[in-house]
Amino acid sequence: MRSTQFLLPTLRENPAEAQIVSHRLMLRAGMVRQTAAGIYSWLPLGFRVLKNIERIVREEQDATGCQEVLMPTVQSADLWKESGRYEAYGKEMLRFLDRHEREMLYGPTNEEVITDIFRTSCKSYRDVPKLLYHIQWKFRDEVRPRFGVMRGREFLMKDAYSFDLDFAGAKRAYNKMFVAYLRTFARMGLKAIPMAADSGAIGGDLSHEFIILAETGESQVFCDKSFIERDVLSMAVDYESDLEPIVKTWTADYAATDEKHDAGKFDKIPADRRVEARGIEVGHIFYFGTKYSDPLKAQVQTQDGQNVTLHMGSYGIGVSRLVGAVIEASHDPKGIIWPEAVAPFRLGLINLKVADAACTKLCDDLYGKLRNAKVEVLYDDRDIRAGEKFAEMDLIGLPWQMVVGPRGAGQGMVELTNRCKAGNLGGSGTEPVHSPGRQMIFGSFERMVAMRYLRARRQEGFVSVIAGFSLLGIALGVGTLIVVMSVMNGFHVELLDKILGFNSHLNLTGNGGIVANYDAVTQTLRTLPEIDSVTPTVQGQVFATGSQGHSGAGALVKAVRQEDLQSRALIAKSIVAGSLKDFVPDDDVAVMGENLAQSIGANIGSEVTLITPIVQTTLAGPIPRMKTFRIVALFNVGMYQYDNSIVFIPFESGQVLFQKKAGATDIEIMAKNIQDVPKLKPEICGALSGKLDFNLGRSAICATTDNNYVIGDWEQANADFFTAVEVERNVMFLILTLIIVVAAFNIISGQIMMVKDKGRNIAIMRTMGATRGMILRIFLISGASIGVIGTALGCLLGYLFAANVDNIRHLIQDVFGVDPFNPVIYFLSKLPAIVDPWNVVLISAMSLVLTLLASLYPAWRAARLDPVEALRYE
Repeated sequence: MRSTQFLLPTLRENPAEAQIVSHRLMLRAGMVRQTAAGIYSWLPLGFRVLKNIERIVREEQDATGCQEVLMPTVQSADLWKESGRYEAYGKEMLRFLDRHEREMLYGPTNEEVITDIFRTSCKSYRDVPKLLYHIQWKFRDEVRPRFGVMRGREFLMKDAYSFDLDFAGAKRAYNKMFVAYLRTFARMGLKAIPMAADSGAIGGDLSHEFIILAETGESQVFCDKSFIERDVLSMAVDYESDLEPIVKTWTADYAATDEKHDAGKFDKIPADRRVEARGIEVGHIFYFGTKYSDPLKAQVQTQDGQNVTLHMGSYGIGVSRLVGAVIEASHDPKGIIWPEAVAPFRLGLINLKVADAACTKLCDDLYGKLRNAKVEVLYDDRDIRAGEKFAEMDLIGLPWQMVVGPRGAGQGMVELTNRCKAGNLGGSGTEPVHSPGRQMIFGSFERMVAMRYLRARRQEGFVSVIAGFSLLGIALGVGTLIVVMSVMNGFHVELLDKILGFNSHLNLTGNGGIVANYDAVTQTLRTLPEIDSVTPTVQGQVFATGSQGHSGAGALVKAVRQEDLQSRALIAKSIVAGSLKDFVPDDDVAVMGENLAQSIGANIGSEVTLITPIVQTTLAGPIPRMKTFRIVALFNVGMYQYDNSIVFIPFESGQVLFQKKAGATDIEIMAKNIQDVPKLKPEICGALSGKLDFNLGRSAICATTDNNYVIGDWEQANADFFTAVEVERNVMFLILTLIIVVAAFNIISGQIMMVKDKGRNIAIMRTMGATRGMILRIFLISGASIGVIGTALGCLLGYLFAANVDNIRHLIQDVFGVDPFNPVIYFLSKLPAIVDPWNVVLISAMSLVLTLLASLYPAWRAARLDPVEALRYE
């Protein structure tokens, strides 16, 4: 529809007689004109809204299986006298005599007429149940009609009536209408709350009002907050099924008007869940049993020939009242904000300069395409000032405004604004004109503007470069953090695995460094159920020498029995040459770390000399004790410290070498569960019949009758090492986090520059109706998008790098001849990496929070921009 052809008598000033928002805006927007107190003529704009609301009501009634009829507005007084309500109804009923002196009335409701129709048409139980409705104008002679169509004397109502054999059937009909009403109001963009209510003049003992919250409401309402949060349109509804569960969901929580309010029940609701406000009634449903069917003798004959009186219900919606209710719930200082479902037009097309040929041609072309796409358009083609057009479009509240000006027309661009505050769309921006044959799709405007601002344009290149560097910095920071944390995780787990696999979980030593009765102690400890293995050992430092031409190296000798060495799974699976089967107690043989063997020039079958610091006196003078062993196996467990320093020899040979004929130096204990280590110390001491004392910190002294044993554990032995690893991990996290912080500061500077650069665009959007909240969200999206994209890219790069970190290490080593992960320094021969999902979530969350915080200040500045100042010199 063109504005030059449309009857739209808008007003600039608020009418003096209008007391509430909806009344003022309906008069100013040219929707209605008052013809008498409480009686209005509906003009084209208002009538379109009225018909849209009527359409939604009709569709939902039809969906329940309710059948539409049309009953007269003028009724005979005889029916009302028969029901007993003619005198009881009061002065609100308009009564008059026709030319034959018969008493007539203008119907305020239709229970008597519909009951008369049914009793004369339906006689058998086979004729029920029935649901009938009509949409018709009514009249109630209010003493003080006010608030416009909210409380007028003439009003459009939808009335439905149910007829059933018994209460169970009537309750099914009641439930159908209950659910249909919830859906009806939700489709109109209203949050309607069903509340237990009095039945009023209609009567009945089961009644619910449907209330929407508004400051001008005539009822005080009390309810639980869950009603506002619940969404009925997301519920699957089958009207032929049992709807009682849905009804119970919506009636389980407390909700009542002041007439039914129970303060005790309301106080039981948590304080933060209580809602106390005023509300507008937009619908009312009643079950009134046989209140009308009894006096009017609406009966049917049952299968056994008995006459039964029908159970009835009445269900009303104020169709014309809903127009005002929607406005009360959805408006701003500039005017109405129609939800799309009830709007008189979906879009307002504004031609800013009718005299401009290009502008008018583009508008005409868009108008034709929009109509072909079944979009209802009000095309403002009047030759008046642009400010008047904007003000009028804001007043009448169409959900969308499309603005075409000379500058935009020359570039094939239009300005698109959304006023629907109920949705996530909003703001204002620039859209390209769609090519012929394509349908126009209205996307999220704020998101579109934000993304457009991030795109590089020649005159804005520097801003985009800063945004690019910010994104790159965040991606590098997040990716590097993930890689470093993954490597540190892998390093920690791998070291722990090697240490616990190679060394004992608990270590028992005797007073003076000797355990004399080691066999008895070993047998005793092996009886404990939590212990997996017990190994007596003789340990000592040596200097190992091999073939000539190679230097020697310091080493730690562990003398163990063959079966004990073979039971160490880590060593058994790490043999790279030779076999543990050749490690026999009656021979001077040795099992050595592969790196140690290479450093002294030894191999399988080679002889190595182990020189101890123990001095023995000979004819030639004092010399250190030494002994030659033949290498029968080499191991490589992947931890440089062990592969380069450990030598295993038979237990008996160790006793001879270190002069420990009387016993063992240590007893190594492996627990079945590493978590049981702390509680094993008391059990070990108890098994040895000793008394435990923890005066050595984590080590414990077990005093027995024949010795004082010191019991240590793996954590004590490696405490300094793991503390250093944890400190390094935390320091690296803090250092790398600074990369993300620096990138976030880049976002602040880039966004502030963008706000300054886009000042004119922001001002234009504000003058066209964009709120400060819309502008704030546009720049929040713009800044946060950098963080989201950078974080996602960093997560991807970090995961790929961490998953292939050892391959990348070997690649660097092959290309540059340098090993960036020297096992001499880092202990492990393989670079481990374990990606912890919680670490990734923590790093991502930190990055997103930092970028969001960095976007807040520029977005706040953009929202606070004064349009007048921004456009002062334009």
